[in-house]
Amino acid sequence: VEAVIAGNDILLIPADVPRLIAAVKRAVKRGTISPERIDYSCRKILLAKNWLGDKAFEPVETKGLVDRLHHPHFKPLMQELARGSQTLLRNRDRVIPLQSLERTRLATIHIGAGKATPFSRQMDLYMEGDHFYYETPASFPHDTTMAHMLEPYNRVVVATYYNRSYGNNFDIPAGVKEFINSLETKGSLILTHFGYPYSLGVLGSLDNMDAIVLGYH
Repeated sequence: VEAVIAGNDILLIPADVPRLIAAVKRAVKRGTISPERIDYSCRKILLAKNWLGDKAFEPVETKGLVDRLHHPHFKPLMQELARGSQTLLRNRDRVIPLQSLERTRLATIHIGAGKATPFSRQMDLYMEGDHFYYETPASFPHDTTMAHMLEPYNRVVVATYYNRSYGNNFDIPAGVKEFINSLETKGSLILTHFGYPYSLGVLGSLDNMDAIVLGYH
């Protein structure tokens, strides 16, 4: 409701759409938001759609769509999009990119994945390392066990796979935040989050992370 009052025409990806609609309707009924205000936003959106050619919209043929999208002709574009879909949010002491690979002892921790992922396979092409997969919080080792497991490594990359853009806490299970923030290593800790940008807030302070990369999804 406050977003509408502030002037927003579109409310992007709310956690609970029916609840949002009901709240806006109550606000209109109480007079907090005028009907004219709603009409103004609707008219503005419809004009934008018309300007973009909404009248000429034609459904996409879905037969063979995956093969067409993965045609070799589009590979350069896909690579460009991949490069642009990463944001470096923190980089203490310039730990990224990884340097001195001959002296690097690498471990990767994958949270929300129970087996090898495209990211872990790509890491193997970059350099050899050990991978640990934890699909659910129930599989997390105890703090002391985890600390002992990480002792041999001076670079630890933590990857999280929670790409829901809505829902309670973006469907990040309870216990994930505590586990990530409890990680320690004698070297550097790097978090790569494959998910919605706002979902990083669910993961807490992340003060123990030397670098944070947002990989989106």
